Amino acid sequence: MGMTDKQFAGFLRQAIRTLRKALTTKDPEETRELIAGLLEDMQATLED
Repeated sequence: MGMTDKQFAGFLRQAIRTLRKALTTKDPEETRELIAGLLEDMQATLED
C-alpha cells in the first residue's frame, strides 16, 4: 500500500528535521546515530 501525499510530506519533514539536527550536532557519535536511524526508517518505508 502506498502513502498519501500528506503521509509522504510528513515523512519528508521528519527526514529533513533529522538531517538538520545531524548537521548541527557537535558529537560525531550522535550524528552517526541520527543518520543511521533515518536510514532504518527509509528502509522500513521501502519494505512496507
